[in-house]
Amino acid sequence: MRKLRRYLCGVWLLWPLLAMANDRHGIELRLLPGSYQPGDVLEIQAEMRRADYATFQLHVPTHSQLHFVAHTREPVRYAHGEYRQRTLLLLQPMSAGAFELDAITASLSQGAQHTEVTLPSLQFIVDSYAATDDSQALQSLQSQVFTAPETSRVLGLLGALLALLGLGLWLRKRRQPTAAGLVLPAVDGLGELAIALQRGDAPVALMERLLCRPDLSLSETLRAALQAAVYANRLDVSQLSRLVREEAAR
Repeated sequence: MRKLRRYLCGVWLLWPLLAMANDRHGIELRLLPGSYQPGDVLEIQAEMRRADYATFQLHVPTHSQLHFVAHTREPVRYAHGEYRQRTLLLLQPMSAGAFELDAITASLSQGAQHTEVTLPSLQFIVDSYAATDDSQALQSLQSQVFTAPETSRVLGLLGALLALLGLGLWLRKRRQPTAAGLVLPAVDGLGELAIALQRGDAPVALMERLLCRPDLSLSETLRAALQAAVYANRLDVSQLSRLVREEAAR
């Protein structure tokens, strides 16, 4: 009963996401359906299909209980008489509950013309590990309980394992030191970023490297500011410079 209720609730929440976000611009925003718990990785896909050439950039606001894992922009492709471009965003919820991502926008570029497109909000539910079935109805013992797993379930688990393995390899590759030198200690990395911000530079690669470092413990305020600068293209240099100096002084 609990699984059926969760399935129906998920279908009701995800049904509006299957519609086009804007018929005139051809941008579709969708959340990969599934059952999620804290620590799982959610995938948001934004895809644009148009008969004429254009590009777009997705802007998703930060959320205090959602960790931005990766933001991948695929190049424009032409197939079957359409120009197609897709952006993938991986998020990791840190707590259970009902979530809503609103104020999602896309910057559409077509030659010298630039347009801001407002996309619909995304709603989804993250289940708690302690969730229990409060139904009073008696449950019948299924004959399949002691049989081998179904083929579809095995294929689903295998696909999830391969996806997690690919994500782990991708994150490991991004964490490797570049040719410019070794990975900096925590304080040195923040000091380097503080010096660059004082010069008026915005080293996105350095900020993303700091976010991905497992040995670096950042405050929630600084992590949210770095995520906004790296993944949502919203950078307040003066505020970020102040937060970095305060973090380096701790």
